[in-house]
Amino acid sequence: MMYVIRYFLITFFLCTLWVVSLPIVSAANLYVFYPTDIRPKSLQGKINALCPDINTVAFGRVVDFYRQIDQLPPNAILSLNPVVTRKQENNTSIKGSKDGLYEEEYLLISLDKPIDLADISKIKIGVLDILGRKPMKRFMKDLFDSNVQIKRVIKTEDFLPLLTFQLADAIFVSQTTYKKLQKKSKQKLIATKTGIYIGLAITDVYQQSNNEITQCIQKFDDQTNALLGVDNWELIP
Repeated sequence: MMYVIRYFLITFFLCTLWVVSLPIVSAANLYVFYPTDIRPKSLQGKINALCPDINTVAFGRVVDFYRQIDQLPPNAILSLNPVVTRKQENNTSIKGSKDGLYEEEYLLISLDKPIDLADISKIKIGVLDILGRKPMKRFMKDLFDSNVQIKRVIKTEDFLPLLTFQLADAIFVSQTTYKKLQKKSKQKLIATKTGIYIGLAITDVYQQSNNEITQCIQKFDDQTNALLGVDNWELIP
């Protein structure tokens, strides 16, 4: 008899743990892909803490991000403008801005001497992989109007080693990332202007009536916004 009772109690306890560990089925799902200085799990934790009623999942690789969108479509996605544009379906957008602008200038950063843009097809450029191998190659070709050799990385912390170990002649980064690298590196980093501007973070809400997502994004604190490269969010119907 005692064995039966013990078995019942253990089974009940395990089932309770399993149920508690499940996400809230009715909660809206937000997928995030945004390479930052912290790990995806940490970014996910910050957003979940700010928006406990939203199921937020952050991804470290864009291929995993796109694959999950196709397999289990979310209510909204948050990423850089070029990433979201590939999956955008005329939904409600919440655009991130910085200093009143929705895009940011990108630079070529090299060691000791500037890059001659006339030689762009002859050098290797380190880039953050935000689209995947082939799409990233096409994206860079369109930006520079030339075939370019690229070396992809998946984390911003991998940029400086590319230059240090001469795995790339230059790296293609935003103005914000450049300022962060300047603080981290003791090397002489030289910036070459490209005249290229790329859109900042944007949230695409698949269900226009989903006010939970909109409210969640708009109550991000300054620290979370800084990680996402913005200082404000604006709803674009």
